[in-house]
Amino acid sequence: MSEVQNIEISIDRINLNPDSRYIYHPRYINTEKTILKAIVRFPDGSLNEIEAKKDDRNSALIRDIYLQYSEAEIEMYTHRELCMQSKMKVLFERHQEDQKRQEHLAKLFQAKTEALQIDCIQKSTDKTISRKIRSAKTATEVYGLVAMALYKESIC
Repeated sequence: MSEVQNIEISIDRINLNPDSRYIYHPRYINTEKTILKAIVRFPDGSLNEIEAKKDDRNSALIRDIYLQYSEAEIEMYTHRELCMQSKMKVLFERHQEDQKRQEHLAKLFQAKTEALQIDCIQKSTDKTISRKIRSAKTATEVYGLVAMALYKESIC
């Protein structure tokens, strides 16, 4: 993607039609750059996000966008939006990884708790099994240690 310049936007230099609305953050939403999307402030103060086809010169949105912004400014907002989307994707992926890690830890804690409540492990004179259960890294390891403890008790 090409380097986008920082452009200062001044409301004072905008010449609006009497029926024009203020436009914020105009940007292309497709790679072909045929559809523009912008936040529009209506006279009553409400905000709404609206999109229109770029070649629709009868559209009040397209007219207002080009009255208030240059093509370079629209490109700048488009670039900014794409950067924001990529950062949000990374954050979402990290959040999913964190959720998986938390679920894993919850399952592991539950497995350890249940294992340490089994009578043969509580009453065992060999405390290495309970230590190993407490330091286990996976639920499968906990289940294996429980099976080993139950096997040892059945032999004795």
